[in-house]
Amino acid sequence: MQGKHMAKSFLEEHRWDLCKSFLERADTSADISRALLFTASGAGVAFAIQQIEADERGHLIAAIFFAASIVMLYWSWDRQKVKARKRFTLLRDEGVNAYLENENEVASNRRLDWIAFLLLAIGASIEAGLAYIVVD
Repeated sequence: MQGKHMAKSFLEEHRWDLCKSFLERADTSADISRALLFTASGAGVAFAIQQIEADERGHLIAAIFFAASIVMLYWSWDRQKVKARKRFTLLRDEGVNAYLENENEVASNRRLDWIAFLLLAIGASIEAGLAYIVVD
């Protein structure tokens, strides 16, 4: 019980450091992986659109999957930004107890990031399949 009290008092003492950390985290949280997925999806859209011919719709379908991946990534990034700002505001204005209560209710962006990855993989699989069909 004393350990929990000490942890809370430590958090309260370092409240502003935590606020700063959450603002920085908002800027960097998962940025590298999302940037890689975003870049790959953008390249996929460009590649698929460049491959579109009048009678071949497979590349258009792949481009739609790549574009959907980009939308999911943006949505995930935006949610992360909103969560980080809420954490900052809670710590700044209401203290550690409000922050800790909020942490139990925070939804993860992991599902959106995985959906974006799967959409990217589906688009890439369609393109690979189309390349295989053309080669054979």
